[in-house]
Amino acid sequence: MKKFLCLLIGLLLIANMTLGAKVVNTWIEVKEENPDGTSYKGDHYYVTYIYTQLDNGEVLKQTIKLNDSWGTTIPAPTVPLSYTLPNGLEVKLFEQSGSQTTPLVSLPYTAKLPVGTKLTIKMNDNYRDNNYADGKWDINITEDGLLATYATEGGGFFHNTSFLIYDNKTGNLLWELPFPYKPNNIYWSQGYWYNFTLPYDGSDATVYDGYRDILNTYSPTDAFKNLVKANVSTPIPMGVIVLTIIGILVVIYLQRMKKK
Repeated sequence: MKKFLCLLIGLLLIANMTLGAKVVNTWIEVKEENPDGTSYKGDHYYVTYIYTQLDNGEVLKQTIKLNDSWGTTIPAPTVPLSYTLPNGLEVKLFEQSGSQTTPLVSLPYTAKLPVGTKLTIKMNDNYRDNNYADGKWDINITEDGLLATYATEGGGFFHNTSFLIYDNKTGNLLWELPFPYKPNNIYWSQGYWYNFTLPYDGSDATVYDGYRDILNTYSPTDAFKNLVKANVSTPIPMGVIVLTIIGILVVIYLQRMKKK
């Protein structure tokens, strides 16, 4: 009987098990937009958003935040320079002559990014030119989240950058993932780089600071964890549970009959 109870409890636990959500769709949006925190209104001011739809129906909206000598800018001026599809095809969205950056596509622009796509984002920290050479992120789209294999920042200003994750439905900020601090007058050529992993299963994010050789971990907020968890449990059909219980009872009965 004890074995039967243990098996029954195990079945009930499995029937109510909840898993983290998986990525079903990812797309980017780039447009000309004046961000919060600045009154500058000029040409060449672009911002990039990454949208992630999970298999629980929720959609995350993600972008980069910049705090530097000019103040705090949300979102930071960013462009999706290009993306490379899983089959190796590279799609260029902006071109750079030196660091001067101009779009190759009509704006606003959206593109779907299949799992396995690599996205390259560039950032501008000056706000008054189109010199998008002050930050770079190579981000892989995976089934479980985002993986930045390489990121770097440079320039005369200090940078406090971070990755903002919003609930696209409500607009509420769910989580802010900080990136390593960049001091004044530090450039990528001086060894400033990092990478990060951002899982969508509610586990910790990691940011490896290559400049300082430090691995940082960041726990997600409760709001983020609640949004990314699977809304629907993965139940065992009731018929299977009933048949399993009957089978266990039959085995127990036959064992008892043998003992008589």
